[in-house]
Amino acid sequence: DDDASLRKTIYNWYFWAYVVKRTHGRRPATLAVGTLRRLFWDSAQDVWLDRNFQLAGLTVEMSVIKLRALLAAGIKGNS
Repeated sequence: DDDASLRKTIYNWYFWAYVVKRTHGRRPATLAVGTLRRLFWDSAQDVWLDRNFQLAGLTVEMSVIKLRALLAAGIKGNS
């Protein structure tokens, strides 16, 4: 595995999780809410508590990938 495969896996995981939740009448928006919470809370903890700026950057990057996937799944589902 490398960085590119990790990014692709995260994207696909969140994209299809959204599709499956929407298809089965679940609340797919909870994926976005959880991702936003982790984006702000976890990255803040990484910086303030752990003083790990590299980990905070990775947290932000992965969260953005997740949000892009959710947005793409939502747009595709509404088309």
